[in-house]
Amino acid sequence: MRKAISSITALVVIVGLCISPARAQVVSDIETDAIKQDVSRLYSTTSKKVLVRLKNGSKDKGYIAAVGSDTFTLRNGITRMEIRYSNVASVTRTGLSKNQETALLIGAGVAVVAIVAVFGRKKRSGGFNPPCLLC
Repeated sequence: MRKAISSITALVVIVGLCISPARAQVVSDIETDAIKQDVSRLYSTTSKKVLVRLKNGSKDKGYIAAVGSDTFTLRNGITRMEIRYSNVASVTRTGLSKNQETALLIGAGVAVVAIVAVFGRKKRSGGFNPPCLLC
């Protein structure tokens, strides 16, 4: 009985050691494919600056100049660097999105209209009325 239990325990340990690296490789491939899709999307849809966070903790800003099967090229001014997809933690576009830009413009327009409405009332004598918010 003891021999059977120790054999089963040994088998479970060996199988557990063999399965773990394979699972980690699959997760890494999925992350790499997601990064590859993000880079391709940002390369095709925008010409804006991107922020690349690498797995070693460093950050680089620049424009995506070219996209390959294993690497992409990031240019920042004159310098160009080839970055492997497997070394990238995340890729994001810098700056405001289109919705944020639109909201900012609408907010600025509303503010201008409110200022003109408060300060723009003329007196009959030719001057302007001071703003009276309690009137």
